[in-house]
Amino acid sequence: MSTSFGTRFGRGFPPGASVFPDGVNFSIFSRHATAVWLNLYRSADAHRPFRVIELDPAHNRTFYFWHVFVEGAGPGVYYTWKLDGPDDTSRSGLRFDPRHELLDPWARCVSDLIWDRSRAASQQPGNTAIRAVVVDDGGYDWEDDAPV
Repeated sequence: MSTSFGTRFGRGFPPGASVFPDGVNFSIFSRHATAVWLNLYRSADAHRPFRVIELDPAHNRTFYFWHVFVEGAGPGVYYTWKLDGPDDTSRSGLRFDPRHELLDPWARCVSDLIWDRSRAASQQPGNTAIRAVVVDDGGYDWEDDAPV
């Protein structure tokens, strides 16, 4: 894995983290988000991200998918998302809070090493999120398994 992480626009499909020879494409679906950040960590217990990437809605959004390609990233990188948007549960039912980190719903692997339920349930910001881990499942031998 490289120590230099440039970015490109990326693509919306497939959602989650997809490994390529030159980096990782990250994509998440959010119809109502107005701002999105990708936090990258070197380890499951790192207290601060080594890179925070703010996505530009003009370039890193296709329909309702927010996406970015991170050059040089690869398996073993931990990540979370932060999203901002409406915070009006009484009118719209939506609640965004960019102070809290979110787990990628399409993550193929997660780490709960720093998970703290009581802190996560509180309204206080803090770094207690379950983190997704980039994995490369392209080399897995599915033998004779096939979709139904």
